[in-house]
This record gives sequence, structure tokens and C-alpha cells, in this order.
Amino acid sequence: GYYNDTESVDKSGSTVYFDYEICKSKYQWVIDKTFETYLKRYEYFECEAIKDDNWDALVAYKSDKLDDGYLLKYKDRVISVSGSIDFSKKNIAFIKEKCINW
Repeated sequence: GYYNDTESVDKSGSTVYFDYEICKSKYQWVIDKTFETYLKRYEYFECEAIKDDNWDALVAYKSDKLDDGYLLKYKDRVISVSGSIDFSKKNIAFIKEKCINW
């Protein structure tokens, strides 16, 4: 399955948002191939592998050029998320809850 959306968060008069794309599959080869495809796209945005326990992802990449974008690989899904939202621990938990329960 594939899903993408933009969430708006109205914060002190300015519109804060995050965009996300989710690719979900029960097949490991689909997850691996999808992640490789996203990773090639993210190379343009100069992403680098990070260790961030807040996401609980198997693999996490962060880009400083794509509105602080993240590329996350889980056992059954690949998530790409970016936006003007502050990626604080609280907001990461909110985004993760939304994207992992889909």
C-alpha cells in the first residue's frame, strides 16, 4: 500500500506542516527496493545516516536540505517525512503514531 498526505498544524499564527509518504508491504523485498529508490532520490538532498532512537526505525536518514526531511525504514514500511514542523521529541512521537498506525 502507498499513502501520502500533508498535515497542517496551526501554531502561533503561522501554518506549520509536515508532508509524509508511506509505502507499506508484507514483503521484505518490496520494502528493501522502495527504500533503495527513496535513498537515491534523497542523495540529491545530501542526506546522511543517523542514529535517532526517537523514530524507532531500523534505518534512519536525515536531510538538511529537504525541510529537515527524514527517510525511515521499518520492518513493514518506508516513511518519508519533511516539512516546516519542529522535529522535537513530542512532534516525532505524534508523526510516528500517525504513520505507523496506517
